[in-house]
Amino acid sequence: MRLGFPGPRADMPLHISFSGYKSTWDLSGSDPNVSPSTS
Repeated sequence: MRLGFPGPRADMPLHISFSGYKSTWDLSGSDPNVSPSTS
């Protein structure tokens, strides 16, 4: 499912976005900025 994130990261599993609320903003395209805790 997609929450409507702008970018290819929208295809990533939702559990990643819930793993860290801040990371949801990083999924906008700043993949390198995603915290390691999302792993």
